Amino acid sequence: MSSNIYDFFTDVEVLKSREPEYFKCRSGLAKKFTVRWKNSSIIGLQAVDVGDISDEEPLRVPCNGNVSRRLKEQQMQALPTVVKTFVSILDEGCKKYYDGAAPVYSSVDCPDRIDMFVVRCELRDMVASGRAKTKKAAKQLAAKEILLQIAEKGNFLEFALGKSKEAAVNYLQACQQLCYSRNSLMPELSAPEEDAEGTATENWIGKINERLLAKMLAAQEMYKRLEESNDWTGNYKDELEATMQEKDQAVETLKTSENEGTPVVSMSESEDRPPEVITLTEMTKTEEKPSSSSALTIIREVLNAGANSEGAEAKLERIMNDENSVVESVFAKRELSFTVVTQPDVNGNLQCLLKVIGPNGEANVFGGTGRTEQASRDSAARAAFVYLDTFIHAVSKTEQPQ
Repeated sequence: MSSNIYDFFTDVEVLKSREPEYFKCRSGLAKKFTVRWKNSSIIGLQAVDVGDISDEEPLRVPCNGNVSRRLKEQQMQALPTVVKTFVSILDEGCKKYYDGAAPVYSSVDCPDRIDMFVVRCELRDMVASGRAKTKKAAKQLAAKEILLQIAEKGNFLEFALGKSKEAAVNYLQACQQLCYSRNSLMPELSAPEEDAEGTATENWIGKINERLLAKMLAAQEMYKRLEESNDWTGNYKDELEATMQEKDQAVETLKTSENEGTPVVSMSESEDRPPEVITLTEMTKTEEKPSSSSALTIIREVLNAGANSEGAEAKLERIMNDENSVVESVFAKRELSFTVVTQPDVNGNLQCLLKVIGPNGEANVFGGTGRTEQASRDSAARAAFVYLDTFIHAVSKTEQPQ
């Protein structure tokens, strides 16, 4: 007979390296035993501490008690310690029992509840689904239903669910109840996560269109504020009004001189220079060629109206059709192209885009909003008037002799 004790017993260090799981205390196991032995039987206990791995107060069992029976009762009454989720349990069991065949998860539409997610789980011939307020929770519940079907088929041992079908079912139910009560082991089953992809109510129909319209409105508002804050726009406002008054007086004087047949003195000449005398022939030529003051007058009327852009479309078409070199330097004489968005925005207004071709063939686009289609078209036309007024002044400044 061999005298080496290691021929009959395995060293503890070797067992720890081979089976480390057996040396980890997970639930109600004894922490400390102090036992007195005599004739291979227990004759007494000095102290026994029983507790789980948490920091809770350990249970002290009195001496000379039936330790084995009480330990079994404590283990049977204790709640299961959930260290894995339903999805992880199912994945690990599939790797061992189904030769690595992983379950397939897919999302299913839920027309009756738009605020719920439904996830479908398929594993060979087993199909189950879970419904919850988040996708992660629905996926966990679908995996739980598959585990229940596996327990019904009798494969509970392979998936480490228990030693019997009833124990496996009770274990899964207890795990879910424990998740709801503690709200820490699997929070996706009890409360929706803040960093989730988003619920169905957040992705409503038409969300992209509303955001695009909101960006368009924000761009228009920004352009309006920049236009009001720019100094070069306000510097020429007073000059424009003074020029308009002088040109209007000149037009009225020309009409009066036509009836009276007398020479006319230009009102725009400086006092330092002698006034020029306009003959009847020159007056006739002036009448044959329309003055640019009519277009400038219309522009001033539209801008002075402020937010009231009623009739701006008709006025824009009028000055576009007239033979006016001032307008032709900014806009080419072509038809106005309006595009109206039929779907209202978040404020109930209709969006309109106006495209006007420039003298060099470039496209100028202006936006407008209104309660009706005509109001939105007039609003876009008023934006074109603002653009026209700005560039007419720029052209007039460049053409003036230095």
